[in-house]
Amino acid sequence: MGASGFTINSERTQQVNMVQYMEAGLRWAVQSGNPQNVDTNDVCGRKITVQRDTVAAEELATKAAECTANGKAAIEQIIEDDQSRATTDLNTGKADAMLADSPIVDYAVAQSNGVLEPLGNMYDAAPYGIVLASEDTEMADLVSKALDSLKADGGYQAILDKWGNSDGGVDQFAVNPTVD
Repeated sequence: MGASGFTINSERTQQVNMVQYMEAGLRWAVQSGNPQNVDTNDVCGRKITVQRDTVAAEELATKAAECTANGKAAIEQIIEDDQSRATTDLNTGKADAMLADSPIVDYAVAQSNGVLEPLGNMYDAAPYGIVLASEDTEMADLVSKALDSLKADGGYQAILDKWGNSDGGVDQFAVNPTVD
């Protein structure tokens, strides 16, 4: 069994069993009070930090290409090898904003002692799943039932709250849910 930021998709569920445990998408963060007045609808000309080889980096590259194609100021893309460095870029003011997976942003905000805040809501959300061997459907069903029990006793919500990820909570822990 493996648990991480595994996005559930049809290609993966053909190879393994996946039990949904939360949803995650992209989310922006800024310094508290948004001192640079960042508008997520127009980040042209801004200094934006992301972690290399992530969906956020792909999204930022797309936005950067749109800015220049539309004759607007280029985005200064600050691409870091480690998420911790991207978060530091925002903390120190090297970047105007940060784009990352919502659990990463929510955790960074929760750990920042008020220095950072999310900007806007999570978008492009997708289900995250716990991965189990394809031949072990019984175990996948047990994991789903265990998560149901954890939700019923309040433990699930407490875990989400502790890690600053309450926005990603789900009501059901489906095995191999249908996804777009």
